[in-house]
Amino acid sequence: MAFMIDGKLAGPGVPKVEMQGVRSNPTVEMSALKYDRYRCHYTAPSPGAYLLYIYWSGTKLINVPYKLSVSHREAGGKVKVIGRGLKGGFVGQELRVIVNTTFAGYGEVAAEMSGVLQPARCDILDQQNGILTLRLFPTEACRHSLSVSFDGEHVPGMKY
Repeated sequence: MAFMIDGKLAGPGVPKVEMQGVRSNPTVEMSALKYDRYRCHYTAPSPGAYLLYIYWSGTKLINVPYKLSVSHREAGGKVKVIGRGLKGGFVGQELRVIVNTTFAGYGEVAAEMSGVLQPARCDILDQQNGILTLRLFPTEACRHSLSVSFDGEHVPGMKY
């Protein structure tokens, strides 16, 4: 999961973020953006309750800790993959497949396609509305394998 810290009005300093859980303390990765903004990303290893602490220059923010509840999403099952490109095509011909993530929420789509001897090019075009277009380019005259995942979770039925 990801969140942003906007420190434009906080004055000079840098943030520090810690996360505590009952079973584990996940690491929060932070990357600086422009204008005192920071993108933070964490991966909770298991469902459960977590506390999120944010500090600015060593001082704990007001209303901290934030209470987070993490559940197992199984979002991959909510992703739909359709299109004529799943039925096949010809070497060098572009195949198009639509990936609909609107019911799965926010997440990252990854796709891999390979033939018997070599991988095939697979481009992902994000329409910024939960719909993505996969542009697939078969590299050899054989049955290719296509695997699609959402937020690191395999999309069920997506092994063509």
